[in-house]
Amino acid sequence: MKKAHTNFGLKGLRVDFRKVIPTLKICFFVILGVIVNASMASGASPSSERSETVASQQQIKVTGKITDSTTGESLPGVNIVVKGTMTGALTDIDGVYTINVPGKNAVLVYSFVGYNTQEITVENKTKIDVALKVNTTELDELVVVGYGVQKRTNVVGAVASVSGDKLQNIPAMNVSNAISGMMPGTTVIQTTGEPGQGTPRIQVRGRTSMNSDGSRMSNDSRYVPQPLVVIDGVPGRSMDEIDPNDVESLSVLKDASAAIYGASAANGVILIKTKSGKDGKPRLNYQFYEGMMTPTLTPEVTNAADYATMLSEYQVAQGKARRYTDKDIELFRNGKDPWEHPNTDWYGDLVKKWTTTTRHNITLDGGANGMKYYVSFGLKSDDAMYKASSTRYKQYNVRTKLDMPVNSWLKTGVELAGFLTDRQYPYKSADAIVGQSTRLVPTNWSFWPTSEGRYPGPDIEYGDNPVETSTFSAGKNDQKTYRVLSTFNATIEVPFVKGLSFREVTTMILQTIITRLSINLGYCIIQTGAKPQEVLTDSLLQCL
Repeated sequence: MKKAHTNFGLKGLRVDFRKVIPTLKICFFVILGVIVNASMASGASPSSERSETVASQQQIKVTGKITDSTTGESLPGVNIVVKGTMTGALTDIDGVYTINVPGKNAVLVYSFVGYNTQEITVENKTKIDVALKVNTTELDELVVVGYGVQKRTNVVGAVASVSGDKLQNIPAMNVSNAISGMMPGTTVIQTTGEPGQGTPRIQVRGRTSMNSDGSRMSNDSRYVPQPLVVIDGVPGRSMDEIDPNDVESLSVLKDASAAIYGASAANGVILIKTKSGKDGKPRLNYQFYEGMMTPTLTPEVTNAADYATMLSEYQVAQGKARRYTDKDIELFRNGKDPWEHPNTDWYGDLVKKWTTTTRHNITLDGGANGMKYYVSFGLKSDDAMYKASSTRYKQYNVRTKLDMPVNSWLKTGVELAGFLTDRQYPYKSADAIVGQSTRLVPTNWSFWPTSEGRYPGPDIEYGDNPVETSTFSAGKNDQKTYRVLSTFNATIEVPFVKGLSFREVTTMILQTIITRLSINLGYCIIQTGAKPQEVLTDSLLQCL
C-alpha cells in the first residue's frame, strides 16, 4: 500500500500582497480600537493616575465636635466652610461634623447664629473640637421700644432694628431707600426714579392700616397705608429729611409692640434716634459719595424701516393703498435722506443712558464735663434723567444738638434742624413726557437734521413734541421747601426711685413751600391753536 504525503510547507507558495494589505489594515484598526476602548474603560492614563494619587494624599479628613463655650452643650447646625472655597459641612444633632480639606494649610471657618465666628488652621490635625462663644455684643445692644429702650435679649415683641453705622455704608439718597432689604417683614417699593421723587412706599407686614383714606388695593401712594414715623420721640416726621449719616439707630415696631401709639400705628411704627455728641476731644468726619445711575429697563423700539414695512404689509392685507413704497423703506433703512425719511428713536433722544447722584456729609462732635455737642451738614443732589438736563434736585440739611446736664437728676437738651429742598421740573409731568415718547412713530422728526445746531422737530399731537417739552423752553415748575425744626427736652430722674424718670419734649416746626409755575405763552398758543386773549382761560388748561 502506497502512503500519500501531504506537504504543508511554504515552498513554492506565491502570495499576492496587493490583495492582502487591505485586509491587514482592517485587522490593525479593529485591534487598535479594542485597545483604546479597554484603556478608557479601565481608567485614565498613568499621568492622571499619579495626579489622583497625589490629590488623594493631600486630602485630609477632619472630624470634631462643636459645643457652647459656656454651657458645654453640643450645637447642631453649625456651618463649617473651608475658607476661600465652596466646600462645607454642617454639624449633626450631636454637634459632630466631618469634612475633607485640601491640605494642612487650609483654614476652617466655624459660624453660627448668635455666636462669634472662629477660624482655625488645620495643620496636621485630623480632629478639631471647637467651643463657640456667644456674641454678647448683639445681645446687649439697646433697642428702642415704644417710649424707652431695652436690651435685645429682653425684647419679646416683634421688633427689627438696624444701627446707623450700617445705614451710612449704603449708597442711598435717603433713609427710606437705605433700609430696603435690611428689615425683616418690611417691604420697600420704589415707584419712580425721577429726581426728588425717590420716596418709596413702606409696608410693614402688608396692607393693614387705619391711616389709609382709600381702597386697600390701590397702588396710589396717597392711599397705600404707611407706618407711623417717630423721630427723636416726635411722631409724624418725614424720613426723607434725615441724612442717613445722622441716624444712630432705627427700629421697626410690629404687632403689639407698637400698640402704645394707638390706632395710627396699625401698620407699624418706625422709630429713628439721631446721633448725639460723645465725651472726648472734637471729632471731625467727612463722607463723600458719587454714584452713577442708569435706567433698569429701557423699552426696545422699532426703527423707521421696520415700522414702514409692517405698516405696508397691513395696508396690503386690508386692500388699502400703501403709504410707503419700497424705495421709501430703503431710504428709511440706509439713512441717505434724513430730511424726508428720518429714523427717530424718541426714547433715546429723550432719556440719558447715565446720570449722576452725589452726597456730601460733614459732622463735628465732642463733649466735656457732661456737656456734649453734635453738628452735621449734608448736601444731596440728583442730576437730570432727561438729555436736556431739565430736572434737578438738591437738598441741604443742617442739624445741631446740645446736651446740657444741670445737676445729677436734671438734664436738658436743645436741637435745631433746618432743611432746604430745591426741585426743578419741566411744566409737564414725567408721566406725560415719557408716555408721549412711547406713542410716537419713528418716521417723524424729533430734531431737524441740521448741522448748525439743535432745532426741535415739528409738533406731533396737539403741538406736543416730548423732546421739546422736556426742556424749560415751554415752561418750568420750580418747587422750594423750607423747614425749620426746634426741639427742647428736659429729663428728670427721680433719685429715690431707681429707673423712674420723667421726660418733657417741646417741638416747634416752621415750614414754607414756594411753588413757581411758569409757562411760555407763545408755546401754549402754538400747541393749542388758541388766540392770545384765550390762553389764560380754557386753552391754558388744555396746555397743562
